[in-house]
Amino acid sequence: MINYKESRKICTEQSRLTEKVFDNFLMNYAASRNSLEKTMVKEFMKYRHILDSLPEDSVSRFMAQYIAHKLFGKDGNINKLITHAELKHLDSESMQFLQRQIENPWRFSFSVITSNPQKDFFLMEDVFTQDEYLLYSPGITQTIEERHPWLWFNLIAFNSHCWQTFGPIAGYMSFSPDDIFFFATELDSGIESDEELLEHISSNPVPYMMLISESDLPAIKQRDDMAIHCISEIETEMPSRLGPQNGFRKEYNKNVYRFSMKEWSDFPHMAHAFYDESKGIMRVSAMTERGYDAIARAINEAGYHLPVESDIRVSTTMVIAASKITGRPINISEYENLFVKESTPEEEETLEALNRFIELIMPEINYGRKPDIDKMAAAAGLDIENARGIYEQISKMDFGSPE
Repeated sequence: MINYKESRKICTEQSRLTEKVFDNFLMNYAASRNSLEKTMVKEFMKYRHILDSLPEDSVSRFMAQYIAHKLFGKDGNINKLITHAELKHLDSESMQFLQRQIENPWRFSFSVITSNPQKDFFLMEDVFTQDEYLLYSPGITQTIEERHPWLWFNLIAFNSHCWQTFGPIAGYMSFSPDDIFFFATELDSGIESDEELLEHISSNPVPYMMLISESDLPAIKQRDDMAIHCISEIETEMPSRLGPQNGFRKEYNKNVYRFSMKEWSDFPHMAHAFYDESKGIMRVSAMTERGYDAIARAINEAGYHLPVESDIRVSTTMVIAASKITGRPINISEYENLFVKESTPEEEETLEALNRFIELIMPEINYGRKPDIDKMAAAAGLDIENARGIYEQISKMDFGSPE
C-alpha cells in the first residue's frame, strides 16, 4: 500500500533540492560547459516562429528543461561535471542529490493517465514502452482543471518513491501515439521503430517541445468517424481486376489511375486507390478508418494484398501541426491533387476567408464559449450567411479524444 502522505513529503523535498542545486547553481554552470548553451540556442532558434507565438516566459522554461535533460538524462553531463572542482563548494546534501540523479536518469515520456489515485498523483502508461509508473504532478492537476488532454509529454525524474515532472507540462487534446510517430518521421525519415523514436527524442527534444504550441487543437469527428489519414502502399502490376464488377469507378490523369467506390469516395471518408503506372505502386488513402477498411477489403477481395491496418495513420490536426513546426508543407495526398478541379480566383478568395473564419472561431469553441459570428465573419472577410452555415456545421461535430 502506497503511503501518499509520505510520498508527497518526498516529492516536496525533491522539488526543494532541484531548486537549490539545479535552478540556483548547476543550470547556469552546466550551460557554460562543452558548448551546451551554444548548441541549445542553435536548436531553439530553428523554431523561433513557434516560440514567438508562445507566452513570454516559455523560452526560458523550455531551455531550463533542455539543460536539465542534457545534465540528468541517460549518460548526461552530470557524470563528468560531478568531478569538477567548482562543485566542491556544494554541501553533502546537494552532492547526495546529484548522485541520486546519476543513479536514476531523467527521461522524456509520452504517456496517458490510467488512474488518479490521489490528488496530484497519477498512474501513467508510457505509450511507446508500455511501462507503467506513478507520477506526482500538481501541474497536470491544474491542466486537467482547465481542459482535458488525452496524451502527455513530460520530462520526468525519479525520487526513490515515484516520478515527478520538471518544466513545462504538455497535454494534447487530439494527438495519438501514431501522430507522434508520424511527426518523428517528418523530422527524420530514417526512424522505423519506437526505440529509434525514443532515441531521437533523447538526442534532441526541442521539436517535440514545440508541439505544445498546437496542444489545444481538437480531435475532429464527423458523427462516428474520426478525421484521420489512413494510407498504405504496395507494389503491384496494373490493378485490372478493379472495375464496375466490384463497385469501382476508374479515372486517369498523368500516368495515375484513381479507383473509387460510390459509397466511400465522398466526404467524410474520401477513400480512393491510386495506381502510379510509372512506379508500379498502388496507394490507398482514406480520411476515416471505416473508409479505409471498406476500400481495402474490396481491393483484397479482388485478389490484392493491402495491409488490413493502414501503414500510416495520422490525424488531420497533426498534419497541420507538423507542417507549422517544420515550416514546410506536408502533402499527405499528393495523388489526390491530380483529380481536383482547379479553383477560380473567386473560389480561392472564398476558401481563404473560410480558413480565416475557422481559425477565429475554433479557440472559442474549444473553450466552450459562443463566438460572435457577425464580428468574426467581418474580420475574416466572409459573408454572414456562409459564416453562419460553417458555424452550424462545426457545432454538429464531436471534438473529443483521438481514441
